[in-house]
Amino acid sequence: MDNKQLFDLNWKYNYGKNDLAFQTNFDDQDWRELDLPHDWSNDEFMPEIHIKSDKETITEGTAWYRKHFQVPPNWIKKNIYLGFEGISPKSKLYINGVQVEKFQLNNNEISLLHLNTYLNFHGDNVIAILVEETRRTNNLWKKGTGIYNHVWLFLSGS
Repeated sequence: MDNKQLFDLNWKYNYGKNDLAFQTNFDDQDWRELDLPHDWSNDEFMPEIHIKSDKETITEGTAWYRKHFQVPPNWIKKNIYLGFEGISPKSKLYINGVQVEKFQLNNNEISLLHLNTYLNFHGDNVIAILVEETRRTNNLWKKGTGIYNHVWLFLSGS
């Protein structure tokens, strides 16, 4: 890849279910703004009832992450890829309201996803990620909940 850029800043977050949050025009104005990485099992803003009870239990629940962005004009002729260093395994990715079916995890790291077919190169874009976490116990090593490591954009081509 020619260029690698951190994609962690200016995400929106909401803990809880919402059947419409994948839609591009969904109103997320009142959602919490945060920068990634974000592990909701260690989030000081989580309701007390959802906090993990011990080191061997990971918080369960459902949350959404959304990011609004525009493609800079100098990226139009480039191939654009998205990569996650760490995300909960039961996640669904939507780009501009379309679910990405080939959202594959390899040890919680996502193979690079080619974005060009999903992007609006002359306007707003929205990435929405539904994260569902079920309680896991007896884990010797706890991975995070949510998008708990960095997100990257990779650019290649002219």
